[in-house]
Amino acid sequence: MRQLSKRLQTVADLCQPASRLIDIGTDHGMLPIYVLLSEKVSKAVAIDRSENALFQAARNKERYDLEENLELRLSNGLQKCSIEEGDILTISGMGGTNIIDILSTSTSLQGLKQCVVQPQTEWTELRRFFCENGWKIDQESFLQSKGHNYLTISYVPEEETLTEKEMYIGKNLPKERSSAWLRWVHSEERRFSELKKQLGERFSFDRELDWLREEIRLEY
Repeated sequence: MRQLSKRLQTVADLCQPASRLIDIGTDHGMLPIYVLLSEKVSKAVAIDRSENALFQAARNKERYDLEENLELRLSNGLQKCSIEEGDILTISGMGGTNIIDILSTSTSLQGLKQCVVQPQTEWTELRRFFCENGWKIDQESFLQSKGHNYLTISYVPEEETLTEKEMYIGKNLPKERSSAWLRWVHSEERRFSELKKQLGERFSFDRELDWLREEIRLEY
């Protein structure tokens, strides 16, 4: 089959073997198609709010002969899908607050064995949401591709407590210290340092700047 983009491959790699996948923001449906063909799941529901995207997804579904395994739905988030229809939920291609809004429309995420999310923005807010709702970070992956940073997090249903620093920079990423994540740390430190020069006493991110500098000092 056609190779996934690096960012979607990261999401697929973090998916655990299960029975049913729900993919929100599926676009052309290549993520659930890949997971199905990899035999990680046997059934998938692919959701998008764009008719054009689902038209392309329908063509891909037919191309890979997945008529019995892949269901396409035109929906804004979970409005036309029940959490009970999946064991794994994947969401990518949108901001962290959008992901929070989508998940908040469901009365409960109980029954899911895993959530894999790839927020484009608002990483701290999303980590906080999952932490406060009884989800534990299982794995974190950080990718830089085509000039963009992609954070992907796998969550499992288990209570955990994160520090404010972990909410910001991650729980596993500082331990793994990948080159992509370290480049992000340095980039954020430079951005905040410049912002502090410009704003002076109005600068309100001293805590975050200190955390970034702590991680940089660990390199030496």
